[in-house]
Amino acid sequence: CTTKGIITGYTNNTFKPFNNITRAELYAMTYRAMDIPTDEKALFVPKAYKKSDAWEKNYIAGLERLKMLKDMDDTEPDENASRADVVYLVNGVQFRNPSNKLKANYNDLSTRHWCCKNIVAASCTYEFERESDGTEKIK
Repeated sequence: CTTKGIITGYTNNTFKPFNNITRAELYAMTYRAMDIPTDEKALFVPKAYKKSDAWEKNYIAGLERLKMLKDMDDTEPDENASRADVVYLVNGVQFRNPSNKLKANYNDLSTRHWCCKNIVAASCTYEFERESDGTEKIK
């Protein structure tokens, strides 16, 4: 990941593998992993993320442009990333469409959790057809 530029470390040339990853760092790694050329990054920053430091603004704006942060409006980029944040972004990269058709029982997951459908979609086996726009349609 470092040789491909997905993980770059900190500006002081350090790498801290035991630190928690912030949402901003997760967004940056996700965007870099998608291998979108730099010149195609969005030039706007959604108002929900105006407090972001300069280094992360293009990544957040780029993921917003790709509609990959639509359910994450109330999240703060400087907070630690959760497992739900990771699942949500991985599903987005894979163009997974969470569905009410999928069912899974979790003792520790409320059906009202903002990422419940995404967590279930990531953990269930199901058959799907790929739509022309790249999204999944469950059979």
